[in-house]
Amino acid sequence: MKFIRSGIYFLKNPFLIPVKLLQLYLIFYCDKNKNKKFNITGNVVKVNLGSGLKVANGWVNLDFNLPSLFSQIKVYPLYSILYDILKKINYSELKRPYRFSLSKQKFVEILKNNFFIAHNLQYGIPLGDNSVDFYYSSHMIGFSFSRKTSLFILEETFRTLKTNGYLRLSILNGDYFYSVIKNKYKYNIKDENCFTFNEIKSILEKIGFKNVINMEFQKGATPDIDILDDYSPFVDKILNTKTLYIQAQK
Repeated sequence: MKFIRSGIYFLKNPFLIPVKLLQLYLIFYCDKNKNKKFNITGNVVKVNLGSGLKVANGWVNLDFNLPSLFSQIKVYPLYSILYDILKKINYSELKRPYRFSLSKQKFVEILKNNFFIAHNLQYGIPLGDNSVDFYYSSHMIGFSFSRKTSLFILEETFRTLKTNGYLRLSILNGDYFYSVIKNKYKYNIKDENCFTFNEIKSILEKIGFKNVINMEFQKGATPDIDILDDYSPFVDKILNTKTLYIQAQK
C-alpha cells in the first residue's frame, strides 16, 4: 500500500521525479567532493553557512541544495529551467513566509551574480585554517542538524576563522521553545537540538570563542547584517517563535 501511495503521489506531481534524481546526484556529488578544500581569496572573506537563497554580494554561500549545485554550472538557461521545476513542487527556498519571495528573474540573478559552494556541512567546512573573517548563519544551528553535528560545525567555524574574526548566529531560542512551544512547534525539532543563550554561550566559550554577546536584530559587527538578518521579531510573532541573535569572536 505504501508503494501504491508513493506512486500516486508522484503521478500527481511528475516534477518530483527529476527533482529526486537531481537530489540523488547532489548527494553523490557532495560525497565525492567531501574532502575538497577551497582557497578563497580576498582582503575580507565572508561566509554564509546554510545560506539558502538569502544572500548578499561578496559572500561565499555554502549550502547542500540544488541551486548551489546548479550555480557552479555556468549555463544560465538551466537556471530558468531549474526555477520552473522547483516552482512546480513548491520548493521552500523560493518563498519564505513574511520574509521573501523570489521571481524567476531574481532567482537567475542570484545564481549568476553570487558565489555558491554545494557542500554537506556534516563533512565539515571545506575551507583552510584561519581563512575566514566573518561567518553568518541563520536558523541552521539547532535546526537543520542534530546537536552533535551542530557542535562539530561550530568547532569548524572556530578552526577556519582568523584571529579576531566574527561568528554571527541566528538560532531558535531554547528558553522559549522549552517553556512555550515544546511539542507544538510546526517543525519537528527535538529538545536536544535547541540552545538557550546560556547553553550556546557556554558551548562557544568552551570551543574557544570570546566576547559571546546576545545581540539585537540586525545589530552587530557582521557586514550586510541588514540584508542577511531577515528573521525579525515581527516574523517570530507571526510564527510563534523567538530568535536569538548571537555574536562571538575568535
